[in-house]
Amino acid sequence: MKARPACIPCQVTFALEMAKRATEDEAMVGEILFESLRIIREFGLNLSPPRVAREIIQMTKRRTGVEDPYRKEKEEQNRMGMKLYEMLGGKATLDQALAFSAAGNIIDSIAVKERIDPRRLLEELRRSERRFSRDGRPHFKERLKRASSLLIVGDNAGEIVLDRLLAERIKEEFPHLRITYAVRGGAAINDATLEDAEEVGMREVCEVISTGDDAPGVILEDCSREFRERFARADLILAKGQGNFETLDELKEPRVFFLLQAKCQTICEYLGVKRSSLVLTQVL
Repeated sequence: MKARPACIPCQVTFALEMAKRATEDEAMVGEILFESLRIIREFGLNLSPPRVAREIIQMTKRRTGVEDPYRKEKEEQNRMGMKLYEMLGGKATLDQALAFSAAGNIIDSIAVKERIDPRRLLEELRRSERRFSRDGRPHFKERLKRASSLLIVGDNAGEIVLDRLLAERIKEEFPHLRITYAVRGGAAINDATLEDAEEVGMREVCEVISTGDDAPGVILEDCSREFRERFARADLILAKGQGNFETLDELKEPRVFFLLQAKCQTICEYLGVKRSSLVLTQVL
């Protein structure tokens, strides 16, 4: 999915927020922002939003020497995710786990910014099961029955805990499945990396690998050989979040199901859903 004009303000805002996390030097922040504007002008409507974001991320890292500007936030998001996991007792039906995993963005979009009470966050999570606008759960579960291997491509820190809950439920209901969970190959905004997977105990549930690339999505030609091979061999793929959708939807690959919360108007219009809707769908 290529960026649209409405993506440009978000890209500028993202560049500014990342720069301010990476450095307190106002002059450096200005330089990063102007360079980001050049990148957006050059690539903004020719590439998918995560490809443009990767250019900005890598430039910011080079200029500041800060590899992971969102590290502290991700640690807090993971703690919040683990708190929710404990409050749920690590229990959910598969339908609930799919809804919780899709709605997991509430951890970073609400909890960290507003320091919301975990109990209120849990209430929001429990209401999420009723928010599917495109509900492919029955079809996805049928495909799980016939598959031998499942590759889950993760999205953000924090919600990775709810992905762990989902992987546990899938493993419980379909013990024949070989499950692999993929994270980013380097710091990409607040997306989950190998370090986050370790923090939340994902390796206790399934094998964990990285994409080998620090884009906030999956750009297959830039991913590691190992990841590309796993992607090619997987019987079924569950791609989490908007970034993975924006980079993989054009494949129109029947093995890929997208599980996400529609957070921006561009995605909502593309999918034909309302903002904050949950979606589990294929793009064929």
